[in-house]
Amino acid sequence: MNGIFTIQKAQKWDNVSVAINTDWFASDIGSEVRPGKRGFQEYYNAPVKHSIQIMVPTESVVKVIGTLGGITKTLELNNGLSLGANNIYIFDIIVHVGFTYNLQHLTGTQNPMCLITESFNCDI
Repeated sequence: MNGIFTIQKAQKWDNVSVAINTDWFASDIGSEVRPGKRGFQEYYNAPVKHSIQIMVPTESVVKVIGTLGGITKTLELNNGLSLGANNIYIFDIIVHVGFTYNLQHLTGTQNPMCLITESFNCDI
């Protein structure tokens, strides 16, 4: 069987408020090693796509805080422009093995809603 598979990685769909510049998820999100016909090594370094669906109740800039090899970088989604209140936005990012990330926002306390899925090629 081969093709593109999608799994749910994380979700924040509760009414728990998150303060400004605070991680949305209790632990960072990353990719996993996927098996192929010849075992794990075949896909070990293969990047995956994470689709991030976000809704914030108050207009705010949302950022990805990513770490790879001990180096942390901040990437602002939507070119650093605020996401409109109560609108759904979807962003795709490529995630390499070893890269982990979390999400934060820059405006007041929010009850953000977020769903993250991971898509990858598989040949098993």
